Amino acid sequence: CRIDLMKKYLLCLLLCLLQSTTLGVLQAQTINVDAKTLDLGSVKNNTKVKGVYRVSNQGKTYLQISELRPSCGCTSTVLGQWALQPKESTLIEVTLDTAGLKGDVTKSIQVVTNDPQNPLTLLTLKARVIPDLDISQEAIFWINLAEKPLARTVIRFHSNLGQRVDINSVDTGKSPWIKTSTSTEGKDALLIIEGDAQKMNSKKRYGIEVLNVEIIGDRKDRISLKLIWELD
Repeated sequence: CRIDLMKKYLLCLLLCLLQSTTLGVLQAQTINVDAKTLDLGSVKNNTKVKGVYRVSNQGKTYLQISELRPSCGCTSTVLGQWALQPKESTLIEVTLDTAGLKGDVTKSIQVVTNDPQNPLTLLTLKARVIPDLDISQEAIFWINLAEKPLARTVIRFHSNLGQRVDINSVDTGKSPWIKTSTSTEGKDALLIIEGDAQKMNSKKRYGIEVLNVEIIGDRKDRISLKLIWELD
């Protein structure tokens, strides 16, 4: 009957469209990255380090890279070429500026292309930034000072550049109950912080004091240490 013929016609038309779409996708441009994650390893602070990603076109028609989007201003990119013919490849050179960074760092780069299946490809950049100066601790915790009013902490400053470190000055602010002295051990500087809660002129049961330390090593640095204390 006419209805059955119409159903068959619509089914054939749907299958043809599906086959055409599938064939178009298979023949389209396809982005491929050899390794989407790049680990730069251990790098020094205040330096610029480079790495490369290899990008290729595995499709049947040209691949257009329209934009590279780094996740932060510390990462810059240079692309070898923006359009790739089938089976052609290029390099994305990335530069990480480690100024102001420390510890484990992870950044990303978005690659925008005309790949119908992957219009946005995410690249990951990793590094471990070693600071010029190692500090044994940047926060000091003194608790239960009501029972044990005398407290003492020693902080070590060590140069990862092999330089001698000296403490030029320490400012304890308006905290007369806190006293500091300095010492050295090899090329390291030691800051001895001592407190006597019996000399505290405060009705607070807890608080935070800030100690500003001026360090002289390969350059002059000013470092703020936090001292968190509780009487109970």
